[in-house]
Amino acid sequence: MSVPLSPLLQRFESHLACARWLSPHTVRNYLVDARHLEAWLGARGQSLKAATRADLKSYFVELRPLLAPASRARRLEGVKELYRFLQRHRMVKASPAERLGERFGRARRRPSTWLSEAEVASVLARPVAPTVFLLRDRAILELLYGGGLRSAELQGLNLDDVDVAGCMVRVMGKGMKERLCPLNRDAMRALQEYLELRPLICRGGDEDAQRAVFLNSHGERACKSVVYRCVQRAFASRLGKHVSPHALRHAFASHLVHRGARITDVQELLGHADANTTARYVQCTTEYLQAQHQAHHPRA
Repeated sequence: MSVPLSPLLQRFESHLACARWLSPHTVRNYLVDARHLEAWLGARGQSLKAATRADLKSYFVELRPLLAPASRARRLEGVKELYRFLQRHRMVKASPAERLGERFGRARRRPSTWLSEAEVASVLARPVAPTVFLLRDRAILELLYGGGLRSAELQGLNLDDVDVAGCMVRVMGKGMKERLCPLNRDAMRALQEYLELRPLICRGGDEDAQRAVFLNSHGERACKSVVYRCVQRAFASRLGKHVSPHALRHAFASHLVHRGARITDVQELLGHADANTTARYVQCTTEYLQAQHQAHHPRA
């Protein structure tokens, strides 16, 4: 049985879910971070409200050999979010986490797996036997690449989010922000072919499963592992590459820019609040930009 949250962390959970409207996945991660810090401080006779900057420095120094840089960065962000909450509700005068040095949490950004248009096309063009799970997997691939969806957005799709006539789907993105994602004809066709056979695995489960577009073998809403394994199998078998669902979102953005789309338009399609985030998605297009410079600059 899991240990219940302390009253303070129960308030923090409510704030994250109801005031910040963060996704369940993000809420869960921030709570894990907060509980870990609370337990660490408690073992030293200290509390979250009374912790100092020196306490948090010691905490992250101890974490350094235990966590990868990316995990430390996420932990630091979770701790900062907790103390922003405490400061906002006047439970602390100032956040001891806000000015922690980058060396405690900054992760080295790893480039996303680069996928060319030809590579994606070769995977999506493979013939698929008309079985419900193979058609489901092809629809997952087509929507991740054809619509630029996040894995969590794809998992959250409901049947009434699909507009067949308009060739688009409605998704709920980060911060509970809703947006419409246009789909190409191949993606919509793949989705329709899967939906025709979906009743074979929809076994009258709970209400959530009845509404969900993508189901697992038990007739429940597909989770992130279903999506991850689908992408992994497809690209490993065809290209021998380790590819994540998010790499297809990067490919969606980069290939649009390659073909002349404006960054601001791609930003809207991806559901990004900041254009700088979108720019990082297309950072792998340097060779393309260099080729364009060589082809068109008068002194190239």
